[in-house]
Amino acid sequence: MIDATGLQHWEATPELLRGLKRGDRLLVRREPDNRFDRNAISVWLPVVNGPAVKLGYVPRRDAQVLAPVFDRGCHVAASVFLVAPGKGAIETWTVRVMLNLGGQSPHV
Repeated sequence: MIDATGLQHWEATPELLRGLKRGDRLLVRREPDNRFDRNAISVWLPVVNGPAVKLGYVPRRDAQVLAPVFDRGCHVAASVFLVAPGKGAIETWTVRVMLNLGGQSPHV
């Protein structure tokens, strides 16, 4: 399990986060060309009839371990485990993500 980071920098809003439920499917995407972290793995919420919404990133220390797993072609499924509202600003929220290595949903 990881806590998504950088929620305040992307499309996450309190309204969007309030709608997340435990078990909701998420997407995790490897970003090898990310200029800030060559091991970057982003976390996305799929949206029906629309583009996925970027929630944030796998923390750097976890991405360093997980990036080689993605690079070997392993499928990683992700889902919401917990959403904890913060006090006001979006950066105070927590979105805990359950990762399943070798999961049924391929990363995109």
